[in-house]
Amino acid sequence: MNIMMKGIGMIVIFTFLTACTVNEINQETKMNAASIPTPRDDLEGTVGTEAWNSPHTFTLDFSKVEWEQPLPQATITNHLGTVVEKKQINDYVVFLYQKDQENLYAAIQSGSSTFDIGQIGYILQQKDSISIEQVDAFGKDYVKITGFCGANCPITNYVQMDKNPPSLLQIQAHTVEADLNQDGVKEIIATVGTLAETSIYRLRQERMETVNLNEAMKAQVVIYKYETNTFEASIQNEAMSVWKYLDGKMVSHTVVRGDL
Repeated sequence: MNIMMKGIGMIVIFTFLTACTVNEINQETKMNAASIPTPRDDLEGTVGTEAWNSPHTFTLDFSKVEWEQPLPQATITNHLGTVVEKKQINDYVVFLYQKDQENLYAAIQSGSSTFDIGQIGYILQQKDSISIEQVDAFGKDYVKITGFCGANCPITNYVQMDKNPPSLLQIQAHTVEADLNQDGVKEIIATVGTLAETSIYRLRQERMETVNLNEAMKAQVVIYKYETNTFEASIQNEAMSVWKYLDGKMVSHTVVRGDL
């Protein structure tokens, strides 16, 4: 009987000690697991990854654009219509002319040849809204002529004169040229609408591409800030946040600065 009681006692003690050991192991396992860093939802350091629609990175899907249509050669300049303004741009002369009472047209002359750009404005009285300048974009020189096709309907014409015949890239938006990713080549940023809708145009291996940032980021408003070379966007009706264009992606400014 004593032997049996001693046996039972030994079993109870062994069971108790085993349970304590298992409990200590479980506690240690939990502590070790808690010390292992888990993946962060904010995707810190995702610059250069293939993240899509993360809270802090949007990969941009650029699409091809048919661009730079050849300009038709015009008749003798004197027969264009009523010339209302002309401006010398290096070796070229840009004419603003009128064929009717409502519309404003443009042509550009190089040497003895004149090329018709077409309608650039609506209502002669608003010709002060027209601007003519030379700009650099995609590593090329362009004569840039800005106009409009009506209320809140801007038109920007980029004429490349070193081709034969000269070619035209027309964008229905306000535009600015800027080196977004600091690689020495300027892209074109185009913005239109009361709730600003902004697109990027870039040239890759002679292929013109564009992306609509509002669609890519599901943003109600996207505004480019030339002074800081950044974008401000309102995503899902939230407050404006700051973004940077890097290697075909829009990256949250907090990620770029490492503030997360």
